Amino acid sequence: MSKSFKTPKIWNKFWKDKSGKIVLFQSPNRPLIVFICFAILGRFIPGILGSICSDIGRAALMYWAALEVLQGVNYFRRALGVVVAVSVIVGILNR
Repeated sequence: MSKSFKTPKIWNKFWKDKSGKIVLFQSPNRPLIVFICFAILGRFIPGILGSICSDIGRAALMYWAALEVLQGVNYFRRALGVVVAVSVIVGILNR
């Protein structure tokens, strides 16, 4: 007698989207592109303008994290949003 192994529902909800596809990474969307561009600018532009660029980049990353937490396609994406948001907040508090 062999029993087939069935994955638990929570496991599927953690990794898969509604269509059953495993989703770990997605192509960058606008908030991530804004974050990358302004983070790079913030590194190379000195002074207050560079600081403003870095802040805009962080705001875009926080916006992306909030979108993932609220609208992520699976629990992994939502957890990733929480981890990124906490990391940004800790980074801001440690400046």
